[in-house]
Amino acid sequence: MRMKKLLSVALATAITLTSVNTVLPGGVETVKAETTATIEYNLPVNIIDSIDTPDLTSEVHTFEWTKSEDRSTTAYKLYFNVETLEYVHINLKSDVSYQNYKSLGAIGAISLNTQSGFQIKQLDNGLSKHEQIDKYFVLEKGTYYIYINGLSDPNSYGKNAEGTITTLIEAEKLSRTGNVTGQKKNAIKLADKKTSVGYISNTTSDQFFTFTVKDESTVKLNFYTTNTSDLFSKNLNYKLYSETGKDYSSEIAIKTKEGYNHTQCSLGKGFFYQMPDVGTATVTLPKGVYYFQFSAKEKYKDATEIAVGLNVSPLPKKISKLSVTAKKNTKKVVVNTIAKASVKVTVGKKTYKGKTNAKGAVTLKTSKLKKGTKVKVTVTKSGYKNRTKTVKVK
Repeated sequence: MRMKKLLSVALATAITLTSVNTVLPGGVETVKAETTATIEYNLPVNIIDSIDTPDLTSEVHTFEWTKSEDRSTTAYKLYFNVETLEYVHINLKSDVSYQNYKSLGAIGAISLNTQSGFQIKQLDNGLSKHEQIDKYFVLEKGTYYIYINGLSDPNSYGKNAEGTITTLIEAEKLSRTGNVTGQKKNAIKLADKKTSVGYISNTTSDQFFTFTVKDESTVKLNFYTTNTSDLFSKNLNYKLYSETGKDYSSEIAIKTKEGYNHTQCSLGKGFFYQMPDVGTATVTLPKGVYYFQFSAKEKYKDATEIAVGLNVSPLPKKISKLSVTAKKNTKKVVVNTIAKASVKVTVGKKTYKGKTNAKGAVTLKTSKLKKGTKVKVTVTKSGYKNRTKTVKVK
């Protein structure tokens, strides 16, 4: 069953106004003013299943821009709340004009801002009669407002302009762990053989992932902008580096979408070339902690969902020690190497086998050894490269 929740209520607060009339969300609000003012509203936010499919039953907010000599420079702040990380769809329509002209008396510049006043993006330089704004964002939890900066024509035409402004805000909730502030310390931890999902939002322009390599390994990374609406910009740069700062980015660059013999550490769009939305890279990394960082090419403008899959295959280790003792007239070969390893000793045409103890030692009984005889020892163990050593009986 489809779930939908309507957030917030529509309230109006007029600064230096003589009267304010308000109704519930979806109704018409008429504001009559005798002096220039900034008018504030709290808008309803409709939670829907998918941002790709607007819901025809979503509540809208409508108010009248009334004709007044002193309303020509009136500004509006339309506030709304984001409860968690969300895809947000903003639609704004206007038929404000002077005597039904298309552009004369139309409303002025419109922008999206954080509660503190930081402008995330200018939505439009102005909105003429019967035009609309249709914009999409990925926003973090917080309060935002749409700012309408008066009329584009505040003189004689603007002073006599009137009409209706309608806003619709719809949101799809998203799930993400870590990196709420876009800082490395909050990076999403990748697990071997699993895929993790993060987001670059319009207010946090970086997404960090981190993983640990316990031993020198071949690391395969699959990364892509998946399940992200085509309504969002996907222009990203990425880099891979160790906790100590060594950069491995050049080793995981991918080819351009056009197939040219050129590589970049980008997804979606490169500097000169169109890049794919999917990347696969393999790199050999020593033991350590690593960060895989994605950054929006245009801060606060590009936003997308990012998935990263990790596959770590440890490389065979080297057997660090191997000593062989074979003395003349004895009937044994003593081997010291790594613990729990298989040992094969070849003397002439005879072969003797054994396994080292927890300390890495093993003594193999042989036929009587003669001085100068060659003794070949081979040590094997899962996860290690085989090691062979040949000595002469002393």
